[in-house]
Amino acid sequence: MRAKVKSFYSPEVELDSYAPAAGTNFGFLLKVFVGRAEDVGVESFDLIVCNPAWVGMAIQKDKIFFVKNLLIVEEYNLPKIKQFITDKFESVEAEDWRAVALKLSAFAHWEYEKFLKYA
Repeated sequence: MRAKVKSFYSPEVELDSYAPAAGTNFGFLLKVFVGRAEDVGVESFDLIVCNPAWVGMAIQKDKIFFVKNLLIVEEYNLPKIKQFITDKFESVEAEDWRAVALKLSAFAHWEYEKFLKYA
């Protein structure tokens, strides 16, 4: 079984019109909606899209920083970002959806990740 990226959404920026000024730091939440290719249902995988300057700002502030769930890009190029994520996510293969989702959770926070201990 393989994952299929169905759509992208950010509650923080309007993806199609967002354009950070050159030379500024940026970081925003990106929700990637993924499901089985043959189904209409989706699950959310969330990550922060940011540039190195944004990471530098976070390190300066706290002097320490976790990196899981970050996609670090040199510049904001939405088509390139979407294609990179789609290629990476859709290359993941496993025997069932749960195993696929667990593999995807290495890149982005899976909305059902916290419920795994109850499954």
